[in-house]
Amino acid sequence: MNSNKAKEIREYLEKRLDYTLEWYKDCTLCEETLINARKDVASILEETVNKYKLKNIPFTLKTVIEDGFIVIRFLDKKAN
Repeated sequence: MNSNKAKEIREYLEKRLDYTLEWYKDCTLCEETLINARKDVASILEETVNKYKLKNIPFTLKTVIEDGFIVIRFLDKKAN
């Protein structure tokens, strides 16, 4: 995959994540909210994989609550 395509995919994924997480902006952060946010993030990743016909993506997304915010981390699968 060339760098332009990788950049396009990353920008699309970031835009979708930003848009979705905006919904959680004023929510009470609890276990139920985290579960729902994780489902949304997983759906966005799956949508992106399908849209761009990706196979064996080299990362996964981890969603946590940290210091009163929902945080998404890109984790390198090779490091796990």
